[in-house]
Amino acid sequence: MNNKYIAVIFNLPIEKPFWYRVPPEFKDEVKIGQRVLAPFGKREMVGFIVEQSEKKPRGRLKEIIRIFDKFPPLDNNLFSLAKWMSEYYCCSLGQALHSCLLYTSDAADELDGVDLGGRRI
Repeated sequence: MNNKYIAVIFNLPIEKPFWYRVPPEFKDEVKIGQRVLAPFGKREMVGFIVEQSEKKPRGRLKEIIRIFDKFPPLDNNLFSLAKWMSEYYCCSLGQALHSCLLYTSDAADELDGVDLGGRRI
């Protein structure tokens, strides 16, 4: 059984991604650009998948809890814009992606009460 691992970035002033193990039930669903709910310290946060791997990263990994999007809300153009924003405005890529993504009323309902890194919606 091949395991799958994903790198997730959060709406935090941290540049590096955090690696998570993908549970078997989500193995075929994960795509770069999707929002996921993942444990982060003593809380659960929403982050964006920025990389996938079948090779296990070093360290002890936690599993993601939930995938919010069937189709990633971020396309290559939006991702490029967020990279530019993070360099120009000296913020993390996670902060830039978070501010790029417009939340529809459906997404806001789905994310109700979830920690988005500094604010709850």
